[in-house]
Amino acid sequence: MKQTEGFTLLEVLLALAIFAVVSLTLANSLGITVNGTARVQQQQLALWVADNQLIDQQLSQATGDQATSNSEGDISMGGYRWHWQLTSHNADQLTSQQLRVSLDGDRASELWRTLLSSVNAPNAEK
Repeated sequence: MKQTEGFTLLEVLLALAIFAVVSLTLANSLGITVNGTARVQQQQLALWVADNQLIDQQLSQATGDQATSNSEGDISMGGYRWHWQLTSHNADQLTSQQLRVSLDGDRASELWRTLLSSVNAPNAEK
């Protein structure tokens, strides 16, 4: 009897099983990468929201507007709704401003930014 050339059923099934395991591993790592990229994007947007609010606070102080010591609000940026809360503490010639930014009020996604700045006395003599 003549032996035919080709793969046996066992060899084909083994190759298929190896391919399935490798494919699942690659798909899983791709999913982790995509989730990580989205998280980095959200963190960057949260930093921009925080920086914008801190700059607004500094500008209102520089122009002589009454800066509030505690304020909060909502803002849309990057297709997300962000909630921010600013707390300011004054001590002598130093102001500490702490800003909490969260995605839709979700405490798990909360980001903190702190800014220390010097305060110029409004009626200081030169």
